[in-house]
Amino acid sequence: MKGVVVRVVLAVVVLLSVAMARQYSIGARSMSASDAAMSRGDAPAAIDEARAAAEARAPFSPYPDRGFERLTALAQRAEQSGNWGDCARAWRAVRSAALSTRVLEGDGGERLHEANVQLARIGARTRSDVSAATGETLTGPALEEHLREDLARDEHPSALAYAALGAGGILFYLGIAGLLPGGPKRWPAKWMAALVAAGALLAILGCLLA
Repeated sequence: MKGVVVRVVLAVVVLLSVAMARQYSIGARSMSASDAAMSRGDAPAAIDEARAAAEARAPFSPYPDRGFERLTALAQRAEQSGNWGDCARAWRAVRSAALSTRVLEGDGGERLHEANVQLARIGARTRSDVSAATGETLTGPALEEHLREDLARDEHPSALAYAALGAGGILFYLGIAGLLPGGPKRWPAKWMAALVAAGALLAILGCLLA
């Protein structure tokens, strides 16, 4: 059994290393593309590439922070020029990136909150809405509060869902390794089958929590 565990751990380490290297590369490439888009005056492309960099989390990579900084700067620049479309696009990109990295940053943190606040402010400035509860047309501060509440509702997978999916995958593949020809014989096959079943159940639970 020890040999199987060692092989699984080594495989996980290799896969994580490859994934982290890929994320680092994506961050570098996306920031370079964002720079190029800015130099030719293509704000939407600069925003999209900066969002990709912000989402490319990897240990010791500077690019996610640079991506968030670029998005904030682009949002502020668009607002100063009165381009509310690009301004909202940039803040939506901040929100999307913060949500996509929430497991690593504790629910998105201050960036998610700031994006929600800014999007609510922009929405209240540029449009009106109708309250589903009262049928009242909302504008100004009332609409801003309404939009902020809507944005604060979190419909993305929780950290618990990701944990269940990860643990389920590990248990499932440990069980499969034990059932394959040449696998460890120290544990009965029914134990290995139980690992497979437990892993599958945890994965299903993760999907339900997502």
